[in-house]
Amino acid sequence: MSSIWAVVRHTFAQCLRMKIAAVFLVLLALSLGAMPWMLAGDGTLAGSVRTCLSYSVRITGGLLSVVTVLVTVGVICSDMREKHIFLLAAKPLARWQYLLGRWLGVVVFDAVLLAIASGAIFFMVQHLRAGEANSATDRRAVETEIFTARSEVTPEMPDIETAVAKRLAQLKKQKLYDSVIRDFQAQGNLSPSQARDKLMKQLRSEALSRTEVAGPNGWLEWKFTNIAIAGQSRSGRGRVKQLDKARGVYRIEVPTWLVGQLFHRGPVRLNGAAGRVVSIAPGRFDVAFDQAQQGSATVKDLAKGQDVAILVEPSFQFRYKVSPIGNLSAGRGSLYRWLLFRRADGAVVVSLASDTPVKTATSVTVPAIASLRKGDISVAYGNIPAKATGPRAVAGPANPPVQISHKDVSILYRVGGFNANFVRAMLLIFCQLIFLAALGVFFSCFLSFPVASLACMVLLICGWLMNWLADAVRWASRDGGFDIVGAAGAVVMKLTAAVMPNLSEMAPAEKLVEGIFISWPAVGEVAIMSVALRATFFLALACVIFHKRELAKVQV
Repeated sequence: MSSIWAVVRHTFAQCLRMKIAAVFLVLLALSLGAMPWMLAGDGTLAGSVRTCLSYSVRITGGLLSVVTVLVTVGVICSDMREKHIFLLAAKPLARWQYLLGRWLGVVVFDAVLLAIASGAIFFMVQHLRAGEANSATDRRAVETEIFTARSEVTPEMPDIETAVAKRLAQLKKQKLYDSVIRDFQAQGNLSPSQARDKLMKQLRSEALSRTEVAGPNGWLEWKFTNIAIAGQSRSGRGRVKQLDKARGVYRIEVPTWLVGQLFHRGPVRLNGAAGRVVSIAPGRFDVAFDQAQQGSATVKDLAKGQDVAILVEPSFQFRYKVSPIGNLSAGRGSLYRWLLFRRADGAVVVSLASDTPVKTATSVTVPAIASLRKGDISVAYGNIPAKATGPRAVAGPANPPVQISHKDVSILYRVGGFNANFVRAMLLIFCQLIFLAALGVFFSCFLSFPVASLACMVLLICGWLMNWLADAVRWASRDGGFDIVGAAGAVVMKLTAAVMPNLSEMAPAEKLVEGIFISWPAVGEVAIMSVALRATFFLALACVIFHKRELAKVQV
């Protein structure tokens, strides 16, 4: 171990002396320093934080990945090129110890650079968080959708197999089934089995699309199971600024972060007394109590300047995206809709009606009252125009048909905090760097610097584009026919996926921006697959190759 540790120390010092480390720090400092002013997002505070957090994490991961490859290949190939390896070979140092020490030295170097970058990103986004929000909704988005860790629950998929079976039975009853199969065969030069598979795929697609479309005045409904929102209340301290005991309304000064946990008409408790938020502004909110609570001793004892304990009841976000079928009228960028939240027995607990933007993901904050905190929840979307509000008022025009895909619908609720989630995100990047260091050791033990760097960079790009490449390369060609090029590409993709982790799925930027919880089991799975298995495999293979290599030969 002392021999390995000596190589680690030497490698770390050598990495620090390399110009590439200084270039990385300069590029990182420039990009992070200029980012808050260059990337304003959509003009809101939440947009600015999201944009800066996304780009800074992606840039850090990308730069460190490239640095890891170049440094690892550089330190080993330079030993071969400059004949330093002969000095090491003359010492009581096994070749596997040399490679392991080089790898660990680069890993330690990566850990230091990642720690510096992580600290810079964390303090930058915390500085942005303290900025002035455009509105209470903007502040709530910052606190409950970004600086949090939320679990995401998707709805149950509808039973489309029953609808497909009914459609097949209908085709056979009308004696159209055989003619449809023959048409598919003629159009795509398919075999009977391929034509049947294509028909089934089309019927499933049609059945699924019917469950995702709501016509004018129509409804869509989704069922969510295994909801567990209990225990996510947020507490803090505030001070009574103004009071109107006649109306039962009290103005409370609170910290900025606590304002972001509130929403209009949402439940809140002051010294244990249950009230409703009636207005929100920077640094304060107004709470109203009903007649029963106004008569309680807790509310009667409230006085101006008094410190109070504040408990914000838990809430959750319902996220969806509406796509109108057809064009909206000129100047119309939103649609009026109703949202009904039902508990397990079907009773409507919360109903919300307002405009919603189209063709963009929309989040609606919902109070998680007791009946919605655990178990099953059903959410119904009503494609219904605004109702008349007076004797001479006219209801809004009918909405066009809309489509809401099941993959664009989810419920999110808080299960943790941003700080711990950020640490786990950085650990995912660190696992990626550990693997890339092992990959660099493998190629540099038998290839020259240009060739080894090129091989590592090609695999690195494949890892980043793994999802896109998997969609682009398929076994079957267009129309279901066999394609030798597609088949060969699929084989190459399977081999690449076996040795190269999917770096696009490991990237934590999107989850951090959306406030999605990164669990420790997820980090552990990445560590096992990328470090314990793949990195160990490449290191072991490198030790075998390097042990057999004749160092005295001329290196090309």
